[in-house]
Amino acid sequence: MAPITLDEWARFRLNDDGARAGHDVSLKCPLIYGETEEGKLADPAAYARSLEYFLAHRTAIQEAVLHSCLAFVRDFRAWNAHYGVPRDDLAHVNTVDDLAPMVQLEYVVLHPYHLDGLPYIGLDFECEWEKHGFLALLVGTNVLAAGYPGSAPAVDLSIRDDGGAIWP
Repeated sequence: MAPITLDEWARFRLNDDGARAGHDVSLKCPLIYGETEEGKLADPAAYARSLEYFLAHRTAIQEAVLHSCLAFVRDFRAWNAHYGVPRDDLAHVNTVDDLAPMVQLEYVVLHPYHLDGLPYIGLDFECEWEKHGFLALLVGTNVLAAGYPGSAPAVDLSIRDDGGAIWP
């Protein structure tokens, strides 16, 4: 899919070299694997509904994800300090604005699944403090899980409108 420009993410850049008008982000639509449709895209209309929701609520999604990211950084910093590995590079991160030069949105992952009419949406970031990046999974504007791959707490994602399971 072609990238979309999300102006609200322009200031969140790794190695920022100045103000930018916007930020191009790639959209991903994961393949759906099932018993009868191995590797097929789900109903394109379901992806379209997810994209429409994302675009209409992208400011609220950004706010929710950045606050989850900030909470994660605080917990990550405390966890490292507890185990004798202080993260001085994260000591200054106390507000969402402090994250601006440390995270960069790379992908918006549109899922064809919905819960009570709200889409599952994933956001994938590059980040300064973790080589594997930072991920967030939302249903609507509510963050279900956030962290680097393998760090997010287990979340029961087995409920969709159609009763199936979803994997972040």
